[in-house]
Amino acid sequence: MAGHEQARTEADAQAKWLAEIAELRRQGRQAEAEASLAAFRRHYPHAAADPLR
Repeated sequence: MAGHEQARTEADAQAKWLAEIAELRRQGRQAEAEASLAAFRRHYPHAAADPLR
């Protein structure tokens, strides 16, 4: 069960981070959004190429 809980927590963390990036984009803060997306990709290298599209 611990592995399942960890995977869910990891998925929740990814979803939260992506939501924050999407909000930056909505606010027109493109440079910050791109920097955060680059950090996301470094942290989660196996995530989709552009998870926000």
